[in-house]
Amino acid sequence: MLTLGGWLAGALQWHFAAMWLLVINGIAYVTYGVVSGHFRRKFFPLTPAAVFHDVLGALRGKLAHEDLSVYNAAQRAAYLAIILCAIVLVFSGLAIWKPVQLQEITAIFGGYESARVVHFLAMAFAGSDRGSARRDGDSRAAHFPDDVSRAAQGGRHEETHDGNEPRRAFAEAHPLDRAAAVPQARPLLGALALLSGCGLTDDEGVQRLLMGMSRWNDRAQGWLFNPNKLAPEFPESAITRPFPFNAYYSEDEVTLVDGKDYKLRASMASSAKRNLDAVRALRPAADFPDYAPYLRRGLERDRQVSGVRFSDFLARVGADTTAKYVGFECADDYSTSIDMATALHPQTLLTLRFADQILPPKYGFPMKLRMPTKLGFKNPKHIMSMFVTNEYPGGYWEDQGYNWFSGS
Repeated sequence: MLTLGGWLAGALQWHFAAMWLLVINGIAYVTYGVVSGHFRRKFFPLTPAAVFHDVLGALRGKLAHEDLSVYNAAQRAAYLAIILCAIVLVFSGLAIWKPVQLQEITAIFGGYESARVVHFLAMAFAGSDRGSARRDGDSRAAHFPDDVSRAAQGGRHEETHDGNEPRRAFAEAHPLDRAAAVPQARPLLGALALLSGCGLTDDEGVQRLLMGMSRWNDRAQGWLFNPNKLAPEFPESAITRPFPFNAYYSEDEVTLVDGKDYKLRASMASSAKRNLDAVRALRPAADFPDYAPYLRRGLERDRQVSGVRFSDFLARVGADTTAKYVGFECADDYSTSIDMATALHPQTLLTLRFADQILPPKYGFPMKLRMPTKLGFKNPKHIMSMFVTNEYPGGYWEDQGYNWFSGS
């Protein structure tokens, strides 16, 4: 069985590594194709009538193709289609990766859920029908069905009565050094053997590579993050009722914190402790767009959540906002950390109330940090202590391989 990553965190690492490879390679390919004139020479002119004529000829097995170095109209259309598909694949991926920071792109696809469907369909199209063309030895027809790809390569010629003559002529003009090709293929075969029935992510060298890509991903997300970009708000009808409980444990295992003796420990360059009354006395924030939790970039909005802007809280306790990170330790043995830019975002809320009542235990009593610019697992509940630091603090899920920034 082919496995990558071992579990969700490893699979996500592979996904983002492949994403960056596709994006960087795609930019280089398209740039070269446009600047060098390769696209213009190989893919144009192209008309719907010519495409229809060549596809029909291919389906009948009568498509003449004497010079395999020149693409027919069917091949030109196929290449242009796969290039456009790759572009759609990248932009729909950006739409579901960053629905807040790149919400304009998400809107083009009709919203987050629609972008997910488009992304899936584009991926399915990009990966379809390559095997038959590879088997026939011509990667140029990799995006055509079996009968079409063979005909497009010269599988039958109306005048010669020999389906292999054009291919033989091409082979004679471009001889293959099989002795040299086999050693070149061995690394790929070895990689495929490793992937079959094993967890490749467990390899130390591969893990270092994936973690390096994950750190690059963090830097890229930090670069994309706009501290002034607000998450979109949604109508009252979009509120999820009842609001879902979310944690890595069941609702029966919710941690109960004694509010009477509760003291928030805050190491913010000058140590401080705050009881709940002191925190609640801070200026309350306006209603806050709340998103479906845990690994989903949700679309629900809950106007009943209220609390204190986290930036106001940090200012009140005299936090060093030039530090890189803010870390959190929670009563349920959970921990996480965020970047300072997110901590100071105007929609980052230290939540104290839910539905006009003190925050219930299942939603994070005594306080929870809510961030619409982060994935759900980055929102800590039952906060007992927080600190600022310039040293990377990690977190519960982050230390198990999940991407640290995890922005939306």
